[in-house]
Amino acid sequence: MLQGKVLIVDDNPVRRQVLGEYLTELNYSFVEASNGKEAIEIFEHEPFDMIFMDLHMPIMNGIDTTKYIRTKLSFPKNRVIIIANTVYNYKDFFDDFYNVGFNDIIPNPYTIQTLSNLINYHKISSSR
Repeated sequence: MLQGKVLIVDDNPVRRQVLGEYLTELNYSFVEASNGKEAIEIFEHEPFDMIFMDLHMPIMNGIDTTKYIRTKLSFPKNRVIIIANTVYNYKDFFDDFYNVGFNDIIPNPYTIQTLSNLINYHKISSSR
């Protein structure tokens, strides 16, 4: 039984693949987007329990995409859990990420256990 539905937003196909494999192992379904514009188009038509958002992408980056979701979409979509997924030293920017509207940050690389702990912390679970 699937536990929830996740949107993976990342321009790097290898990172999308690794996250997708981890989510599958944890019994979550997922949909992929390669940039923020594509993610918004998908999210406007499908419900998700959580979004993993890369920060640096072409067309529309993760910060602008998160701001759009938080300010332009209506409830409950604008309250979706959004996790920043970055290879940068997130500790230097953590407060800025919260101000943008991210709920949390997961740095790359990470393990399936780290991912599981993060998901459990945010308690995503769905009967979808």
